[in-house]
Amino acid sequence: MKFIPHTRSREAARWFRQEIAAQNTRYRPIVAEQDALAPKRDNPHIEPYVELSDPWQKMTLPGFPKGMRYTVLSRDDETGACSLKVLYEPGYEQPPGISQSEMELFVFSAGLVVGDRTCGPGNYFFVPAGVSMPAMTSPKGAQVLQYCNYGEPSFVESDSDHPDAERDRLATVNACEGMQWSSTNVFRMRKWLLLAAPRDSVTAASDHGKRSRATPRTKRAPRGARLLSGAPGRAVTSAPRR
Repeated sequence: MKFIPHTRSREAARWFRQEIAAQNTRYRPIVAEQDALAPKRDNPHIEPYVELSDPWQKMTLPGFPKGMRYTVLSRDDETGACSLKVLYEPGYEQPPGISQSEMELFVFSAGLVVGDRTCGPGNYFFVPAGVSMPAMTSPKGAQVLQYCNYGEPSFVESDSDHPDAERDRLATVNACEGMQWSSTNVFRMRKWLLLAAPRDSVTAASDHGKRSRATPRTKRAPRGARLLSGAPGRAVTSAPRR
């Protein structure tokens, strides 16, 4: 379940309208200035957003305890789905509860305690809608990224799951301990790029600015082989059908 159907409260509707108005007030001059400088185009304008200059806003939605502040990074004007940068003030306390929307939390500042687990930078939570999370505290303050994927932010105090909650989808990861970094194979990537180059392109610059050797000729596909997706003339082949 991605979202628990419910009637949006007056407070939530008011918060939603205020956020849309505030975002439009901030972005309209920026977009207008950029559009005036750029040539006319058919594709929509996309403007990079830097939230460092935006002030922290107090979270006033029903259910959320005091001591939570946020800035909006993105928002869906129809559903209320949004991504927030959240600041928990020192001493913040939140009882066990559920979100009515599928939610993700990524901790990037130490100082958040979820249940009996102390979370530092790199801790990630994927919380399906209606799954009860344990009490959360922040003795010294913390910052997180919060994604509400299918509706506006919500919090309902509860120590048990919603009847339709999918607890088996709950995921918690500590990227600093429970996961390993995966390295991209630069050599293989470069070799594929060389093989994917046009036939008349026989040289390419190496990583150190030198010129590499000529691209080797590749063997033709066996007769009757079926070409699969890939670079033109270098596609992977499958065995011919019998």
